[in-house]
Amino acid sequence: MRTLATLALTVLLALSAAACSSDDGSTGGNSATRAGHVASLTGDGAKGATTYDAKCAGCHGADGKGVSGPSLVASPKADLTTQAMVTAVLDGKGTMPSFSTLTDEEIANTIAYVKGELRNK
Repeated sequence: MRTLATLALTVLLALSAAACSSDDGSTGGNSATRAGHVASLTGDGAKGATTYDAKCAGCHGADGKGVSGPSLVASPKADLTTQAMVTAVLDGKGTMPSFSTLTDEEIANTIAYVKGELRNK
């Protein structure tokens, strides 16, 4: 009986660990660790345009100049570091909600779009 209980506990722990791992490109863990990882990625701005249009443009505007959210192309937001931008996306900031459900690659691509193509329009 004890062996069966140990086996059941082992299986339960293994399933729990598998459920906590992620195949969506995120590293899991706390947001500071994930933010550091995302900030280290080289994003693809062309791919980030799609996510920006779907998740960001409603508040920050298609041109990044702001609607109900602040401008991302004019100071002081244009001066934010990649790390600060990633943290804002993961944790939310002020009235901005968290977008932590995006994959690490989606976040890196979107920030590359904002810092590159969007600011150079």
